[in-house]
Amino acid sequence: MAMTPEAKIVRDIRRLLKSRGVPHLKMHGGPMMEPGIPDLLMCFNGHLVRLEVKSATGQVSRIQQAFGER
Repeated sequence: MAMTPEAKIVRDIRRLLKSRGVPHLKMHGGPMMEPGIPDLLMCFNGHLVRLEVKSATGQVSRIQQAFGER
């Protein structure tokens, strides 16, 4: 199965984070997950960072936008 452009970006970001020793989690959506949760969660310099990954043509949904504004 071919990877989507966003999946490739997530993969590359995760490789970079791992190489730098940055703790992170890949969030996998599903029926038991709250809608809008970002793709990656990481701890960077003592701060929780939420990252929603989009390709050049991807767009953030209203639910994702609302989650990010919390």
